[in-house]
Amino acid sequence: MNSYVRIPILLYHRIVSSSKYQNVCLGSEKIFSIDKDRFEEQMEYLHRQNYNSIFLDDLVNYITKGTSLPPKPIIITFDDGQRSQLETALPILKKYGLKATIFVTTDPTASVFKDTWHIDRPLTKQQIKELSKAGVSIQSHTVTHPILPELTDEEVLFEFKESKKILESIIDKPVQFLSIPLGFCNKRIKKLAKQAGYKAICTANVGTNGKNTDLFSLRRITIEGTFNLKEFKKNLTPFGICQRKIIVLFFKRIPPKIFGLKRWMKFRKWLFNTKFSYFLTLRRLKWLGLIVFLAIFLLVVVLFLK
Repeated sequence: MNSYVRIPILLYHRIVSSSKYQNVCLGSEKIFSIDKDRFEEQMEYLHRQNYNSIFLDDLVNYITKGTSLPPKPIIITFDDGQRSQLETALPILKKYGLKATIFVTTDPTASVFKDTWHIDRPLTKQQIKELSKAGVSIQSHTVTHPILPELTDEEVLFEFKESKKILESIIDKPVQFLSIPLGFCNKRIKKLAKQAGYKAICTANVGTNGKNTDLFSLRRITIEGTFNLKEFKKNLTPFGICQRKIIVLFFKRIPPKIFGLKRWMKFRKWLFNTKFSYFLTLRRLKWLGLIVFLAIFLLVVVLFLK
């Protein structure tokens, strides 16, 4: 396998019934939850197109040791650790012979679970064990799902080490990979993840991964619940990924740097509970971005003509 091969890592959260998606999933959950039928359609597509699902260990060995990978490798991941990933996603994954990794938040009282209690429930210890025995890779998503850059080094290390310790005691296997909650990561967080004994971390940075990818900045592609099959396919193409990177940069990466993480997250939560949430899916942000670009372009032209 040559150095030009790119390995996508897909990111999912909650898998729900069609009725629940239509009637219960509101605001941001239209993005972070996905209709069961739509999820199966996507898994069936990967199977039909001869994608080969692999684990993060396979990717790490490819990058560090040059070991071979199967044709069209892909990694399927889930964040948070909720029951729909066992009850709904796992049977579909098994049906199409696909492997998966679940990053588990170990505190069942964490805010990520409280905010989605009406949609899903956290995995129990027994369910985590059941998933591991079924061949699912169980990895860490911290203890409480915090905004990591807001914490001290000691607090971050607790989140990393304690979650690792808890999960290893449940599944009796090494936990070597970490998913960054909310996607907020920096050099300090990466350094502390290494110190805590992780081999690699998954971020919310958009893109695919290759021979020269930083193991502590693995890129993923969030699969929004609003995606139809055409949009799903597009997000696996270089053009679709490039377009996504630009949109994420302007609408998700720059605002936290301007307003601060805590202030931005409060505003974001409020925004998703208003009618403006209609515009916050990738599909509509794309058009909003085009409108903003054209407005700026016309303004520059007018100023130049003056």
